[in-house]
Amino acid sequence: GDFNTTATAAAIKTMRTYFEDAKLSAEQTTDVTLSTHFGFYYCEDESQLKTGKVIDYIFNTPGNTTVSTFKLIPTNTNICPYGEYISDHCALVANVTVANYAIAEK
Repeated sequence: GDFNTTATAAAIKTMRTYFEDAKLSAEQTTDVTLSTHFGFYYCEDESQLKTGKVIDYIFNTPGNTTVSTFKLIPTNTNICPYGEYISDHCALVANVTVANYAIAEK
């Protein structure tokens, strides 16, 4: 989600008490040191995103989910065909598997 706050903020600390941060629990991560927010300016390459400003997160439920991959998609792939940005944030993608639980009949 777009929390617009850093990992040291109370909101993220609270979320991490109940949920796992998919970036931290993923078996494989890509581009996790890049900033998730770029403010609608075009980045020629990923070096312009290495500010470390992470304000977007994916959280998963511990115990019944497994995160195999977590990836940040840089802004140079975040442009519509007509040149407009889809968002001022980079996309985050996680491959999450939810455990299969049997539903008890009553």
